[in-house]
Amino acid sequence: MSDLLDVQIRPYAVEDAPAVFEAARESIAEIQPWMPWCHDDYSVDESRQWLAAQVQAFHDGTAFEFAMVGKDGRYLGGCGLNQLDAINKRANLGYWVRSSAARRGGRSAPRVGVSAHRLDPTGAGHRRWQPCQSARR
Repeated sequence: MSDLLDVQIRPYAVEDAPAVFEAARESIAEIQPWMPWCHDDYSVDESRQWLAAQVQAFHDGTAFEFAMVGKDGRYLGGCGLNQLDAINKRANLGYWVRSSAARRGGRSAPRVGVSAHRLDPTGAGHRRWQPCQSARR
């Protein structure tokens, strides 16, 4: 696990489903405009299905999704590298933080924490991280 700003990251496990579900349900109003998977009828089964796919993708090296947890073990959100593009040597870095943990200085934790894992998803020795932000409403 990588520590930063009292946030730890670790690869997801299917057993995280109840915590992911709880955090997503708490955060629907804030994240739904940018993350359509977080809808009013979101279920723990959807969490399980997504996590199973992410565990496999991590194993296969096609995506690297992480749970962000507090030092007390509370699930705070997720971050990861996906949409890997070996030809252009880039990947999408995404994250979300549950509403009750937002605005507490952890926003840079996913970016620094994921890069601290020294992942080279492109297989080309490329480690340049270029963050981008979406507009807020």
